[in-house]
Amino acid sequence: MQNSHPWHLATMRRSWLFFSLGSVSQVCQVVLLRELLTLAEGTELTIAFVLGSWLTFVAFGSFAATRLLTRKGQRLDPVLAYSVASTFLAASVFFDLWLIRFSRTLFSLPPGEPLSVAQWLAVAIAVLLPVCFIVGAQFAFAASFANPSGVYIAESVGAVIAGALLSLLLLRWFDHSSLSSFFLALHLLLSSALLWRYLPNARWVSAAIGAVAGLNLVFAPLVEQKTQTAFWKSMFPAAEKVHSVASPYGSIAAIKFSDQLSVYQNGHLLFTLPDQGDVASLAHLILLQYPKPRRILLIGGLGGWVQATLQHPKVVRVDWVELDPTIPQVVLTLLPRRERGLLSDPKLRRYTADGRSFISQARQTYDVVIVVAPDPTTAASNRFFTREFFSEVLRVLRPGGVFALHGLREPPAGFGELYFARNHCVYATMLKVFCEVLVVPSSPLTLLGRCPVTPSMPDELARLTLDEKTLLQRAKERRLENINLFAFTDPIQVERVNYELKTGLPFNPLEREQAKILRPKWLNSDTNPTVYFLSSLLWLRMGSEKFARLLEFFVFLPRWSIWLLALLPFGFWLVGRMKSASWAAPATTIVVISSVGMLAELTVLLTFQARFGTLYLQVSLLFALFMLGLALGALVAERNEASNSIRALAFLSLATSTSTLVWLGLALCFPKVPPVIVAVSCGCFMVLFGGLVGAAFPLTVKAMRLSGIDGSKAAGLTYAYDLIGGAMGAFIFGAILLPLWGIPNLLFLCAFLCLAAAIICSAQAKLP
Repeated sequence: MQNSHPWHLATMRRSWLFFSLGSVSQVCQVVLLRELLTLAEGTELTIAFVLGSWLTFVAFGSFAATRLLTRKGQRLDPVLAYSVASTFLAASVFFDLWLIRFSRTLFSLPPGEPLSVAQWLAVAIAVLLPVCFIVGAQFAFAASFANPSGVYIAESVGAVIAGALLSLLLLRWFDHSSLSSFFLALHLLLSSALLWRYLPNARWVSAAIGAVAGLNLVFAPLVEQKTQTAFWKSMFPAAEKVHSVASPYGSIAAIKFSDQLSVYQNGHLLFTLPDQGDVASLAHLILLQYPKPRRILLIGGLGGWVQATLQHPKVVRVDWVELDPTIPQVVLTLLPRRERGLLSDPKLRRYTADGRSFISQARQTYDVVIVVAPDPTTAASNRFFTREFFSEVLRVLRPGGVFALHGLREPPAGFGELYFARNHCVYATMLKVFCEVLVVPSSPLTLLGRCPVTPSMPDELARLTLDEKTLLQRAKERRLENINLFAFTDPIQVERVNYELKTGLPFNPLEREQAKILRPKWLNSDTNPTVYFLSSLLWLRMGSEKFARLLEFFVFLPRWSIWLLALLPFGFWLVGRMKSASWAAPATTIVVISSVGMLAELTVLLTFQARFGTLYLQVSLLFALFMLGLALGALVAERNEASNSIRALAFLSLATSTSTLVWLGLALCFPKVPPVIVAVSCGCFMVLFGGLVGAAFPLTVKAMRLSGIDGSKAAGLTYAYDLIGGAMGAFIFGAILLPLWGIPNLLFLCAFLCLAAAIICSAQAKLP
C-alpha cells in the first residue's frame, strides 16, 4: 500500500509536514487532562486513566485505519482521509470542551455536588474516544504514504515544541479554547496545503478545510466564555461573583456570595471565609502547648488562622506561607478592607513560595509550626502528610517545639474501614518522626506532634495536653479571655479520636466487632503514598463498590505476589507464537518497553509532584521532554542500521532495565538533595525513558518487515502495540499498583520485565 500512491513522501526531510499532528495531539491531551482533572476535584489518579485511555483509543484508531487501508479493493485515498480527519478533529475538541463544562447540567446535579466516579468515567470516555481515535487514524494514514519512522519523529518533535510552549508561556496567558483553536488551525492549514499540493482534483475540499481553520479561530473566544459561565452557574447558581485563574498548582476559583467567600482548587473546596467553626480557639489551643511561642510558622490558613495567631499574647513574629501563592492574590481583592488590613501587621511576614519548599530551605527555627492543608485526597495535598515532610518540619522546630497538622477528615457513614486505615497511617507516620502525637477532635482533625526536649528543659514541655483546666490556666496567665476550648477538650471525644487513629478501628465496640481490619503495608511517604491511594480508593468506591473491593484485594496481597507479573512477557510471547512465530518477540518487546516507559514516566510525575506540587502547570513540559526522548530515540534507531533488529531489541531491553534501576537509586536519594537537582533529574529521565521507548519503534518495524509483513501494516501494528503497552502501564501499573506498592517495588518489577523481554528476544534470535 505504501508505494501504490502516485507520490510518496519517502524521505525524512518531507515528513516534517506531520509535526502539526504531534503538536495538536499534545495540546489536546494537556487541555482535556486539565479539564477532566478539575472535574474530578484534582484527583491525580485520573491522570493514569486519561493517559491509558488516550493510548488505548489512539491504538483503536490506528488499528482501524490500518485495516481499512490494507483491505482488498479499497479505494480510499490516504491523503484525502488524513486531511478530512483534521476537520473532524477540530469539531471533536470543541464538542469535548462543551461536554465537560455542561456535564453537571446533563446529569442534573444539585449545586455543589461533584460527579460520581461512574459519571466522570462516562464523560471521560465520551470526551477522549473521538479525539484519540482520529489522532490514531491520522497517524496510520500518514504512515501509509510517508516514511513511518519519519512521521513518528515529526509527530514527537511537534509534541515537544507544543509541550514546551504550553508550560513556559501559553498556559499562563491563554485559556483552553484559545490554545486549542490556534493549534487546530495550524493543523488544518497544513492538512489543507498537503491536499492542495498533491491532489489537484480535491482542491475544493482543501479550500473548505482552510475555511474551517478560520472559523475555528473566530468562534473559540465565544465557546470559552459561554461554557465557563455555564459551568460555574451549574455549580453555584446563587453566586454573585466568580473569579477564576490558573495557578501552578491548579485551577483556582473564588466564589463570592452575599456573606461569604469560598475558594476552590481544581473543583475541590479549600476554605470558606469567614471560617466555619471556632478557628481562633483552635489556634490558641495549639499555641498554648508551648510556654513562650514567639516565632510561628503558618503554612496555609488564610483568614481566621492568621488573625488568631497574630493576636496571641506571646507571639512576636509570624511567618506566613500560603500553600498556593496565587490564592492570596485572588482572595484579597475580594475581602473587605478591614480584613485585608490584618496583613499589614508588623509582626506578620508574608512569603510567596511553596509551603514545603519553604520549610526544606528554611534556616531559622520556630517554636510552633502550623500547617492547614486540604484532606490528602490528591497527591498535591498528600505531600504534606508524608514522612519526608514531617522530617523537614522536625528540622526547623526548636527542642520541645510543637507541630500542628490541620485538615484530616473523619470517616463518613459507609466508608469507615478505609478512613480508619488511612488516618491510622497518617498517625503512625507522624509518630515515627515526633516523640509524641496527640489528636484534637476538631473538624477536620488536628494532629499535634512534639519535638524531643533536652533534659534541662522545664517539665511543662514534656508532654502535650488536652486537659481543659490546664489549658485555661495557661490562657489566664497569658491574659487570653473569652476562648471556648470545650469542643476540643471534651474527654469522651478526645479519647475517641485518639483511639481510632492509634488503632485504625472504630471506638464504638459494636462497630469494632463488625469492622474489617485494613492495615496498610507501609507508612506514608513520597515514594509510597499509601494515604493518597486509600483516599483514591474512597473516591472510587463512591461510584463502584465492586471495583473498590477489587482494589482492596490488592491491599491484602502478600508482597511477593507482585513478582508474578514478571511472567507476563513470557505469556504474551507464547500467545503470539501460536499465531505467528516470526513477529511474536518484537511485538512482546515493544509492549514491555512501552508499558515500562509509561510506568517510569508516571513515577517521574509522582516524584515531581511530591517535591514541588506544580504538576498542573509543568505536566505539559514533562510530557514534552518525554516526547523529545521519543523523537531522539526513534531518529537514532532509524539512522543506525542494525544488522539484527531482534538482537538490537534485546540490548534495548537491557538498557531499559538498567535505566529503571538507576532512576530508583536516585529517587531514593531525592529527599536529601537540593530541589534543583531533583528537577533536572526528573527532566533528564523523562528524556531518557522517552528515548528508550522511541528507539523501540523503528527497530520493531524493521523486525516485522523482515518477517514478511507489509511496510504500512508493520508500522500500523507496531504503533498499536506501542500504545497498548503504554495503556497497560498506565491502567495496571499506574492506576492500581503504583500508589499501592510504591515506586521502589514497581521499578524493580520493571527491571525484571525488561530482562524477561531481553531473554525472549535472545531466544527468538537463535530460533530458525
